[in-house]
Parts: sequence; C-alpha cells; structure tokens
Amino acid sequence: MLFRSNAGAEHVFKLRETGLDAKILTAQQNRYITELVVHKRHEGKIRTVRDLKGRTIGVSGMGSGSHVSSRYVLRHAGLDPEIDVSFVAVGGPTTQVSAMEKGQIDAVMAFDPAQSVIKHELKIGYKLWSGVAGDPPAIFQDFAMECLAARAGWVHQNRELAADLVRANVKAVTAVREGDPRVLDCYAGLFPGIKRETLRQSLNEHQMAFSPVMTVKGMENVSEYGKFAGVTKRTITYDEIVAREFEPLWKDWKPGAAKSF
Repeated sequence: MLFRSNAGAEHVFKLRETGLDAKILTAQQNRYITELVVHKRHEGKIRTVRDLKGRTIGVSGMGSGSHVSSRYVLRHAGLDPEIDVSFVAVGGPTTQVSAMEKGQIDAVMAFDPAQSVIKHELKIGYKLWSGVAGDPPAIFQDFAMECLAARAGWVHQNRELAADLVRANVKAVTAVREGDPRVLDCYAGLFPGIKRETLRQSLNEHQMAFSPVMTVKGMENVSEYGKFAGVTKRTITYDEIVAREFEPLWKDWKPGAAKSF
C-alpha cells in the first residue's frame, strides 16, 4: 500500500521507528515552508524573534508541526518556548486568518495560504521569520518537509509504478519551479474562495522551496527535528529511510529558468 506524507517527512521516520519498513521515494520541498507572521499593530515593536517574549502565538494545534517549529525557532533565538510565550491552537488557514483579524493573537506560525492572505490580501500582518526565505536556524534550510513514501515491500512488488510516481513528482515540482500556469489553476482548486492574485503571490514566495532532491544532511536535519518534536527517539540514517534505487530519477535534477506565476 502506498501512502503519501503531507505532514512532514519526520512522520515517515516515525513509521520507520515503530517497525513499518517505510521508505521515502522523493521529496517535494527542501525547506520548511511556514512563516511566523506578526500582527501589524506590533510593527516597530516586534522586529526579531526575541521580541516575541510575553506574546501570544497561534499554531494550528498543540503538538502540530507549526507548534513544534515555533518552539524550535524560539529556542534558537534564545527564548524558552515553555515560559516566554503563550501558544493558542487556532486551527487551519481560515481560522488562522480569523484569529489574526480579530486580534486574538499577536503572531501566527502560518502555513499556505494563510500567511499570504494575512500579508497581501488583508494587509494586517508582516513576516518576522520565514522558512521559505531560509531564515535561521540552518536546520530548516536543508529539510525534506514533504515527500512521497511507501512500504518497502510495496516498492519491491511495484517497482515500475513507484518509479512512475517519482517521475510524476519530479515533473510536478519542475512545473512549480518554472512557473507553469497550470499549477496556479490547481492551487485555486485546492483553495476555493481565496483570491487568485493572493494564491499567485503565495506560489511566487514558495516557488524556490520546491525540490525533489534529498541530501544526507537534509535527512540528518529531519531526524534531529523529529527527536526535538518527540516524534522519534533515535537517529534514523539516510540509507535507512531513502529508497536509493530511485536516486537517479531526481539526484541530478535541475529546473529550467524560474518564471513567476
């Protein structure tokens, strides 16, 4: 049985640790694609992550990826995330935006397309930290955030189909990186009700984070993050987690010239 992890490669690591012979076939991004967005009422007062001390941060849920990544970023900036800030679970993109509109939170670790709605459509927030932009810590600058993965047994029995899925993923990622207009059409279908121009800006900001390529360092970073998050307890190596027989399909990938949507 094939499964796709949309919650982050670290969860495939968890499956591996719990005894499922899970293998990652190819990545979809090589950066952590969330942003810490602050309400505009704090503009001029909150300039760095350290300035969030005493503030309330919205996350999709307690223990979620946005919660864990917030804690990691705060700790890297010298704050204690258990003491120095308050976290509030605000749900998905729609309710993240609503919480910011109503002033219920000072900042939100937002994921697509919430941050673009907040920044560009409603103009009520500004970016403080961005995994997309490659802001520190370095762990998020080489990080397989999402991936295609499968049971090793399934791959063994369906090698050609698995290879086709990897090729399709590489083709899709290339389309994003090269600004294929069909991507925006698909994106609009995923997020009905969001203005097309907002989705266009979101894609342009996220474009350079898309990549099918996985590195040894990137897998080490995911493993470290998984342990920090409490998802896994031990280090899981590149050779354990990556289906290396498919490396030739993505290892030397180079997209064409980037074109804005």
